[in-house]
Amino acid sequence: MSMPKFYLLISLCLFFTSAANAGTPVNGTTAFNSVSAGVKASGNAGTGSGITAANVEGFNFKLNTTASGPVMVIEVWDGAVSSGNGVAFYESTSSINPLFSGITITANDGSKFDLTSIGINAQSSGGGNTTVTITGLNSSGTAVSGATATAVASVSALTNFNVSGNAAFKGIYGIKITCADIVYAFIDNIALVNVTTLPLTWLDFSAKKQDNNVALKWSTASEQGTTNFIVQHSANGIDWDKTGTTPAAGNSSINKYYSYMDVSPFSGANYYRLIQQDVNGRQTYSKVVYIYLGDQLFHFSVYPTVVSDGVLNVKLERKAIIQIFNSVGNKVLSKELQPGIQQLKLGVLPAGVYRIKAATETISFIIPQ
Repeated sequence: MSMPKFYLLISLCLFFTSAANAGTPVNGTTAFNSVSAGVKASGNAGTGSGITAANVEGFNFKLNTTASGPVMVIEVWDGAVSSGNGVAFYESTSSINPLFSGITITANDGSKFDLTSIGINAQSSGGGNTTVTITGLNSSGTAVSGATATAVASVSALTNFNVSGNAAFKGIYGIKITCADIVYAFIDNIALVNVTTLPLTWLDFSAKKQDNNVALKWSTASEQGTTNFIVQHSANGIDWDKTGTTPAAGNSSINKYYSYMDVSPFSGANYYRLIQQDVNGRQTYSKVVYIYLGDQLFHFSVYPTVVSDGVLNVKLERKAIIQIFNSVGNKVLSKELQPGIQQLKLGVLPAGVYRIKAATETISFIIPQ
């Protein structure tokens, strides 16, 4: 079904409504009837990160679509679809209707739970019912073996997907909804049991440029049996490396504040996240924070500039992604290097003139015949 015209007017009027402050998931059925109706998030979901509506009745919702350009919306809606309040996912104009690639639902505090059922109303690109698949996710966001359920979601009413008989949906950390042909979705009545209370309640996490470094700060509201925080760093938000560790409070019922200085950030994009570990071996992830430092110039050097033994030494002031190009401009090597002197083995490259680039600086070298 295409978005009704009166509904479009309502959604546009609510475009800048701020998100309500909700609690954490609890045992029972969440029908989203205690969160004020209004748009929670909007943006172009045709990016790797998608768009996210955080802390809606204790859940975070993420919408992804392969389309690039249309403005996608995640909205808490008090509408006329079956039982009323719910969370809607759609494009803000009825003329584009891009396909979704997935909707992910996780607890806002990262806790695990047993999923009993979930209500879904969905629309295909042709305007009719559509087949959707529900998948349970583990703490890393990957599919749990056997935790899948596929059925037809009605275009005109909320369809209840009961998975209480599938043991694989017990102890999961998230739900992923996928479909080969879906342009609109409405979710309500998420039924949970055995919600695990985590040993930590996150408050905030931020990243700020400080000289040529990145200052990370985070805080917690309470901790039970926590051991440490692992600081992870990424240049693309997908591939993560450990950059440091900070001891945790252990047990605390008051706000605790932490900081960490990354002295080797990338030029350009920098993504950070925290892994909290506790005494029982469990771990939870913080949100991901992003900071762009720009293509700042920094000194690096290479030697020898005539590489006769197949080894090029690269000296860096700080961590960087280096790229090597041949004489016609084709990239032949890309690699992340740590600060200090690193060796690159170039024996597979043919003789010729090459350029090595780090940030905005470029140095030429030769591999002789």
